[in-house]
Amino acid sequence: MFWFRRLCLLFLPLPTFVFAAGYVFGQSDPDEIGQVLGEEILAPSVAVHQVKSYILSRVAPPPTVTNAPQWTEEEKRLRQHLLQDVVFHGWPDEWVNTPPRFEDVGVIETGQGYRLRKLRYEIVPGFQSVAILYEPEKLRGKVPAILNVNGHVGPPGKAVEYKQKRCINFAKHGILALNLEWFFFGELRQDGNQHWYSAHLDLVGANGLGIFLLEMRRGLDYLYNHANVDRSRLGVTGLSGGGWQTIFLSSLDERVKAAVPVAGYSSVSAKVEARKYGDLGDIEQNGTDLFAVLDYTHLTAMMAPRPTLLIYDAEDDCCFRAPLVKPLIFFPIRYADDFVVLVSGTQEEAIAEKTALADHLHRTTGLELSPEKTKVTSVKDGFEFLGFHVTMRWDKRYGYFPRVEIPKAKAVDLRHKIKQLTRRNTTSFGLGLKLREINPILRGWAAYYRHCARAGRVFNSLDWYSTSCIWRWLRKKRPKTRVRDIMRDFSRSSRRTTRRLWRDGPIEQFLLAWTPVRRFRLGWMGTPDFAMSSGEPDA
Repeated sequence: MFWFRRLCLLFLPLPTFVFAAGYVFGQSDPDEIGQVLGEEILAPSVAVHQVKSYILSRVAPPPTVTNAPQWTEEEKRLRQHLLQDVVFHGWPDEWVNTPPRFEDVGVIETGQGYRLRKLRYEIVPGFQSVAILYEPEKLRGKVPAILNVNGHVGPPGKAVEYKQKRCINFAKHGILALNLEWFFFGELRQDGNQHWYSAHLDLVGANGLGIFLLEMRRGLDYLYNHANVDRSRLGVTGLSGGGWQTIFLSSLDERVKAAVPVAGYSSVSAKVEARKYGDLGDIEQNGTDLFAVLDYTHLTAMMAPRPTLLIYDAEDDCCFRAPLVKPLIFFPIRYADDFVVLVSGTQEEAIAEKTALADHLHRTTGLELSPEKTKVTSVKDGFEFLGFHVTMRWDKRYGYFPRVEIPKAKAVDLRHKIKQLTRRNTTSFGLGLKLREINPILRGWAAYYRHCARAGRVFNSLDWYSTSCIWRWLRKKRPKTRVRDIMRDFSRSSRRTTRRLWRDGPIEQFLLAWTPVRRFRLGWMGTPDFAMSSGEPDA
């Protein structure tokens, strides 16, 4: 026992020494670990390429349909799938289908042709938002209405200048304009309202897309149920994030009859391919399960046949340059509602060509030529096409040559329209508002016909007529005012000081004669990429 104790005491320091040595010298320092772990296993560029390839392989291809009825059925199926299985997945039916609850909290009279109505409404129980309704000062009967959704505008929210100007312009033109607030902007700029918080809804089983669609759909509900709204003329527009809201709401809600999304959405392919110059967007633009079976190309196609104007940027430091997003956001459909077939031959040969064309269209597309609209005529006799009069004129130097003219009936129609706008029952408006109403009509008409032969003569004649109509309108508006006092509004143009016209401050009468008249040249028109396809004679 004695020797056993001596051995224990002798060997006891040995393991202590060994453990101590392992504790002091067995660990590597951070620099050594850094050198080992810092060795590149997978290059970042390779990792990005692999992720991009994986995502692109899962992007839904564009819809493939052969006729309109087939797409109508597919569109209905996609809309139902998105609303039931994706957007409102996990949402209570009583929240989704509850009628809109809006509270009118006051009116602001401006005395400038429009008024503002302040509104408060409930998105879901316990969560309220705000909106402003811009109304025409004299609201009568049924009028068009436009829902104006918000973009990423920062603290100003719905009060941002460009949005107010747009809504005021709508109201002054007799349109109801509802200006909605958006999450984390304006009056909703509080902590917890950031867009990425919608991911928390996913965690509890409710798709985060639902809160976004409900917020903007409440505004559409309000306009749809408004006593003065013409439901057949209900539109949506918005910029940036408002552009995304526009296409998202409009494609999923058929009550929207026209949509203008501005620089606000792009295909998943564009987001991934142009990652350096693109923008993946906020979480709602890439919602859970949203792209499992479709892409934004499908949402664009779901607008058909409702009018949709896609506006993008020429230059952009972000993500919505037209050349970048256009090829992947929609695919062109080659369709002609009106066309001209020129036949070099006799009338009998032209009729035979028409019969062959009708048979071909019926056999390949199921389309029929309209007997009422189809006409076989000599080019020398002329014909009407797209509002132009096309004919052949004789010139002793060159012989017969084609000429596109302004039909007399179109000039008569414009005169009638100006006359209607300057009737006695329209004198409640000021001269400035009247010019704002007439000028866009004249400007658009001149731009459409500026390439016609002898357009300058027609323009001068119409300028004289519109000037005299405004003069007679002012006489009706101010029957007791002396002529020389009225003529004070007929002053020199700020654009051309040698020309006198009707003015109200900075607002001037538009003269069609100011539009440059130039014959159309074929060289101006570039051939679009989709103009030819394999199998066609000129391909």
